[in-house]
Amino acid sequence: LVEYEQVAANMYHDKGDYEAAGVHYVKAISIQRSLDSGHANLVRAMKDYGTLFIDSGDYAQAAVELRAAVDVARANLPANHVLLGTSLGILANAHYQQGESDLARPLFEESVAILRSLLRVSTMGLAQTLSGYGILLRGAGELDASIAMQEEVVELYRKVLGNDHPYVASALTNLSSAHNRGGRLDEAIRAARESVAIHELVFEGPHPNKATAYYQLAAALSVSGRFAEAEAGFRNVLEVDIANLGADHPFVFADLEQIAVALKNQEKYLDAEDFQRRALDGRVRVLGPEHPDTAAAWLNLSGILSRLDRDSEAVAAAENAVAIMDGGDETSLRLIAARTQLASVLYTVDRFQESEQIYAEILQVQRRTLPEDHPNLATTLHGVGVARLAMKQPAVDVLEEAYAIRVNKLGVEHPYAIITLDALEKARAATE
Repeated sequence: LVEYEQVAANMYHDKGDYEAAGVHYVKAISIQRSLDSGHANLVRAMKDYGTLFIDSGDYAQAAVELRAAVDVARANLPANHVLLGTSLGILANAHYQQGESDLARPLFEESVAILRSLLRVSTMGLAQTLSGYGILLRGAGELDASIAMQEEVVELYRKVLGNDHPYVASALTNLSSAHNRGGRLDEAIRAARESVAIHELVFEGPHPNKATAYYQLAAALSVSGRFAEAEAGFRNVLEVDIANLGADHPFVFADLEQIAVALKNQEKYLDAEDFQRRALDGRVRVLGPEHPDTAAAWLNLSGILSRLDRDSEAVAAAENAVAIMDGGDETSLRLIAARTQLASVLYTVDRFQESEQIYAEILQVQRRTLPEDHPNLATTLHGVGVARLAMKQPAVDVLEEAYAIRVNKLGVEHPYAIITLDALEKARAATE
């Protein structure tokens, strides 16, 4: 009977019928407890039940169920049992998905150690755990370690599944993302192209798995400055997402925005405005006018309008973004970005005092929250300086600080350093 319940649960789970799967998992766990509360089959059923919550996006409940599975495994199974290793890896992922990297890291490490000792038994389990751990390390900025793990995942999957399996493609996508974050752009593009090729070979039509592969390739191309190719990639993502999610899904609005950015980077500002307004209209209609993503859409529109020299419209769009986000956490990166954009466009319409005041307020927040040589601090210092310079106020001190940071971080030949040096020389001349 327990085998029937487990098989039925797995069948419904694979079909995506999580409610029915949950009923059968609970029955399997209950029956197995009555037979032998320390048997490996109980751990397996508990692990699979926890995985069900991972797949349905309920990571908090997944952590509860998987912790219970781990506790039973520790109490009853050998210390290097494969079910303990795999349960630890999935539990680590549940914590990571909730932003609990400090809890996830030691669980990943223990899982990897167990599964490495059982490599012949659980190659797939090791690959899955390494993949999750590599993603955590990528987010923590430990890029060399992340890349090494994702490369190992690719090779493990190739060994077991062959070169053209979807798991290989997904691993290549994760590898590309790690290379991209580490500035290894040629490697990022190469891995992403291979992932796309596998997806197109294996899946017909606008299969949902293609969206992630197309997106990663487009993102790597964009960072490399190959904006026309990036645009084509983001259009592929848009096509797949519309086919699978419908035109009013938030992912579709994000796709429209990515295309707008690619067009803006090609100086196709009117086309960029069209796509950005489509994204904005969708977010207002579906998410509401006060949603943070709506604020982000207004902010991006402001940047495009400023490139079109429609400065009053750019100011209004940035003010809309700030109005939505005001009253929240003053250290929020989104709020700071919105206020920075507003200060910038106010400067372009000669509203220097308002621009300087906003930049100065942002600077106070950043001095409390950022390292003293952070590039974003230099951006704000430069904004304060040029606004003061325009008002014929002393600006040498803030521009010297901005220039020092930019030279240290970017080099003397970088355009941002050159722009700040030009402003600094004007400020020095004004004091003579």
